[in-house]
Amino acid sequence: MTQAINRELNILRRNGLIGQELFNQLVQIYRQHNMHEWLNNDFSTLSELISMIICSEALNG
Repeated sequence: MTQAINRELNILRRNGLIGQELFNQLVQIYRQHNMHEWLNNDFSTLSELISMIICSEALNG
């Protein structure tokens, strides 16, 4: 991931967003940084490009 994406994710974490607002912000980051284009790359490097987002709110249920 780029430093810009990490910075934006850290802001979301600090702001404590949850639920639909968190989802909306993640979608915005995905679109803003053209992350959909990462899927068009060589699949051998795909595991390096895709990060996993774990939502702790789901773990509370």
